[in-house]
Amino acid sequence: MLDFGDLRVGDLCDRNFIVKNIGLYKVKFSFVMKKKLFKDNFKIDPVEVELEPGIEKSILVRFCS
Repeated sequence: MLDFGDLRVGDLCDRNFIVKNIGLYKVKFSFVMKKKLFKDNFKIDPVEVELEPGIEKSILVRFCS
């Protein structure tokens, strides 16, 4: 869960989280937002990630209230 706290309308807030592949095989995943409300308010970078075993990647989530 990401907590963006209290924000004023129109404010931007960034949160990062780490994804680590602790398995034996390469993994690939992507973030998909189907609802227009979420697409307008959240930006995720990178949207698609491919991780080799033992590698970690920081994911940025930007919220515009």
